[in-house]
Amino acid sequence: MIRRSSATFIALVLTLVIITLVSLRSDHVPGRASVSMVEDRITRVQHGSKKTPAKANIVKENVAEPVKAKNEAQADLDIGGPSIMAKMGNETLKAELGRASWKLFHTIMAQYPETPTKQEQTTLKNYIYLFSQVYPCGECAEHFQKLLAKFPPQVSSRNTASQWACYVHNQVNERLGKEIFDCNNVGEHYKCGCAEDEEGGEKKEEDSDIMEPMEDDFTFGLNLDDKE
Repeated sequence: MIRRSSATFIALVLTLVIITLVSLRSDHVPGRASVSMVEDRITRVQHGSKKTPAKANIVKENVAEPVKAKNEAQADLDIGGPSIMAKMGNETLKAELGRASWKLFHTIMAQYPETPTKQEQTTLKNYIYLFSQVYPCGECAEHFQKLLAKFPPQVSSRNTASQWACYVHNQVNERLGKEIFDCNNVGEHYKCGCAEDEEGGEKKEEDSDIMEPMEDDFTFGLNLDDKE
């Protein structure tokens, strides 16, 4: 009887040992802990736990901001700023540069569309401000920027832009003691060279070499230095 009880006790102990070993081995199965953590997180999300954001929020946080439309992105372009050029000490080169620059400036206005779109207006306005930053004569550019601050570019039409450029140019004339130009004639003085202006749409040959500097009694150095 005692032997039978001892055998039963030993069998019970062995059974408990086996169960314990199986349990410990299950806890150390690779990946099981990770699975439990994931299952626990899903459970908390389903029950609206505040500790873990909902799945929709997680996705939203990982999505990049949408790319702006082309025009909107261009509108964010910072075109303001001072001149980035050094001073130009050579007065002869400064005068030559000014004559060529005014010629280009007024010809651009003469070629500008008669009824420009909003984008075309923005393009010309940006060009004028950028021109004032990269003009090769630093001190001249600074004075030109002062004029732009006082008389902002007017670009609503070809005539308006041409008259504005002529008016600004006359501000320089007045400062330097030069003759004031009649802006009513600026269109004739600076022809756009458009195809419709030529007979039969053909270009006329110029007598002078295209690379030869042109003398112009209205173009002069963009030298806005005070003479006080």
